[in-house]
Formats: sequence, C-alpha cells, structure tokens
Amino acid sequence: MATILTTTYDSTTDTTALTITLASLATSSSLLVGRESTAVSNVSNLYVDALVSGQITTGTTPTAGTIEVWAYGLIKHATSTATYPSPVTGTDAAITFVAETKLRHLITSISTNTTSNTAYTVPPTSIASLFGVLPIKWGVVVIHSTGVNLNATAGNHWIHMQGIKYTNT
Repeated sequence: MATILTTTYDSTTDTTALTITLASLATSSSLLVGRESTAVSNVSNLYVDALVSGQITTGTTPTAGTIEVWAYGLIKHATSTATYPSPVTGTDAAITFVAETKLRHLITSISTNTTSNTAYTVPPTSIASLFGVLPIKWGVVVIHSTGVNLNATAGNHWIHMQGIKYTNT
C-alpha cells in the first residue's frame, strides 16, 4: 500500500508569536537599522517548514517608505553556542547592518503611504522556501524607512509562525 503524506499544522487554533519588540522602532532611511527577533528553535519540534505572517503599524505622520522583513538562520552550532550571520545575535535586540552584511532572505518588502497608524500585513511566507530547508534555528529582522518611529502600542504589531509537519496516512 502506498504511503500518502498529509500536511499537518502544529495547531489549527493558534499560531505562535515570535519575540520581537516593534513598538516605537526607529526609522532607518538607509534600511540598515532595525530589530531582530529571538531565534525560533526547531530542535524538538522538527518542523519541515514554518509559515511566518504578521502585522506592522506605522506611526504618526509617516512619509512614504518601505517596511522590510528578512529571515535569518543559524550558520554554526558548536559547544552549545549558536552563530548567526553577523551582526545577528538570535535575541530580541536592535540590529545595525553595513550594506555588505545585509541578510539575503527577504520575506517581504511593503511600500507604505503617508497615512498615520496604518497596519500593514506581512503575508504568510514559507521560511523553508527561502533557505531550501527550514533551519534548525531561525528568526526575522524588521527594518523600515517610514520617516517616523513605528506605532508605540505593542499590540499593534505582531509576527507569528505556524509550524508544518508531514504525517503518513
């Protein structure tokens, strides 16, 4: 009898929030300064993929600009020490790139308008499709050039993930 693989989600009722502080995130006209999330560990879940989606809200009186969401993945793990592409640390922290070190895996680039407090959607995106396979540890970086800080209310921003496995049926 043939084995049929069925897509299975880690939860059909709730997605999992990534830890990233986006409230009042400062603008970066060069799109090189932003915020990274804490790395998501896939060590025990062993997902084959993860869908990332979210919402990011501009602040008051923005200029037309861009919101970028990038993915990063573990590049080395030795003696319980995780190494990510420089300058990523794998923690919820401010991050500054130089042009040569900007990440290579763009999740989305969103053009923004000049309307205050507008919520923009990060569409569901496969992390495995960006890397070829889901990294054992991965996360996101958010950068924007809207001319003002992002909205100050934490609840107006979120990045979530949905783990995916295949099940034999």
